[in-house]
Amino acid sequence: MREQVVVDGLVAHAKATGWIPRKMAYRGRRGCRDLDCYGYGQVVMIEAKRPDGGELSALQARERRRLAAAGLIVHVIDSVEEGRALLDRKRG
Repeated sequence: MREQVVVDGLVAHAKATGWIPRKMAYRGRRGCRDLDCYGYGQVVMIEAKRPDGGELSALQARERRRLAAAGLIVHVIDSVEEGRALLDRKRG
């Protein structure tokens, strides 16, 4: 399964459950997470990976650390089910 299948599944679930999903990309930089979901007073940042062992690139890991230092969490998700469960928990 490709990473894009996970992202597309999360976007569909987010829309169906009242989140506003946005695929992310930095302009002129690499290492951006794949998806932000806005709603319920929160921003859920998600980096999607292939279920068969996809790993963060060095740039993604560095960006994740930078955001963590600012008190933010980028969730690394490797299945649609895991992402759905995350969004459902955050929705309350």
